[in-house]
This record gives sequence, C-alpha cells and structure tokens, in this order.
Amino acid sequence: MGDINLGVPEGDLKNLVKIALEELIREKPELFKELIIEIIEEIALAKAIEEGLNTPEVSEKEVMDILNSDAV
Repeated sequence: MGDINLGVPEGDLKNLVKIALEELIREKPELFKELIIEIIEEIALAKAIEEGLNTPEVSEKEVMDILNSDAV
C-alpha cells in the first residue's frame, strides 16, 4: 500500500477498515452499493483514458463524418 504511516500497526488498520466496511454494508447497503458503482466507473474511465492515449488521433471531420453517416 505504499509507505503511509498513520501511527497504527498495519494489522490493526486492516482490522479497523474491515469492521468499518462490515458496518457500512450492514447499516447502509445503498451507500455501499453507490460506493462500489463509483469505484467501478472510475476504473472504467481510467482504462478508457489510457486506451485513448494509446490510439491514433483522428480529426474532428472524421468523427463527424462517422456520426453523420448511416453506419451508426
């Protein structure tokens, strides 16, 4: 997880996070669901950006031609 030192032993910190997540799931399942959805969306966006950075650029005209064609 990196070199973050909060003054709490790693085992204790993991236990606290586990307890907090268990409480969140039990007491506020809708909030937990929203959190998971947000995490998945962020991962998907990061992957899409990474993929976009590794593909050739196209002109606005090429994009508009495709959008205006009957192929879409």
